[in-house]
Amino acid sequence: MEKFFDLFEGGPACNKGFGTLKSHAFTLSEVLITLGIIGVVSTLTLPNLTSKYQENKIKTQTKHAYAVISNAYDMMVRDYGDPSSWGIANTWTGQLDEDGNVIVDYSGPELVTARMFEYIKGGRLCHAGEVCDERPRYTLSGMQTWSGGVPEEWNNHFYLNNGTLVGFGYYNADANYGDVQITLPGGKKSVLGKTIFYFHYTPEGIVPEGRKGYDPYSLAGFCDPTLTNNSNAGRGCTTWVVDHDTLDHTKCKLEWGVKNSCK
Repeated sequence: MEKFFDLFEGGPACNKGFGTLKSHAFTLSEVLITLGIIGVVSTLTLPNLTSKYQENKIKTQTKHAYAVISNAYDMMVRDYGDPSSWGIANTWTGQLDEDGNVIVDYSGPELVTARMFEYIKGGRLCHAGEVCDERPRYTLSGMQTWSGGVPEEWNNHFYLNNGTLVGFGYYNADANYGDVQITLPGGKKSVLGKTIFYFHYTPEGIVPEGRKGYDPYSLAGFCDPTLTNNSNAGRGCTTWVVDHDTLDHTKCKLEWGVKNSCK
């Protein structure tokens, strides 16, 4: 029994059977060096990982919204026909009020909003008089275009169940297309081509703005982060996310078939 306890108390049996046991501890300098290396690696990798995560989140949310509104639009057309057959007037009426301002007719976008919302599951309408989004809005080049989100008098927006705001803008009866804008949730501001993405509803379905060969908002003219004096800088970037699965357009100027990434 004494030999048994010697094993745990460093007695003769322990020394005889197992040899001399030695302990080793890290010095303070070794610990500090290790912590320093961990800090440097974290500083170099965490920002990249965070940025990559945010980019993937934006791409996923945008594609999800595109799928939802495309599906809802197809069902709406199936039941009501194409909006071009509804007799919707141009949003820009071409008429001026007594102060010389262009009279805008939102009845078309409001009708499309109401009918399309019938096919949105889990969302909610944003009614006139409600401030749908209070965040300021910016172009891709950083120019502020709006100070306080969606005007209260507009009645052409609804939310998807994940908080994405969908709005229907100007309708061009002559060209048979209307604007669809999605604004992703989160953040203190919204940016064209980064968290705000434009589509068109057309007789062919929902089309991402900037798609090659599609006007009026082309990649060349409306997806350039250096367009500092263009209030639409960023509108033509939607196709990069939907069709090309990238957000590199936010970092450099891209061009289909010539430069598809910043690398």
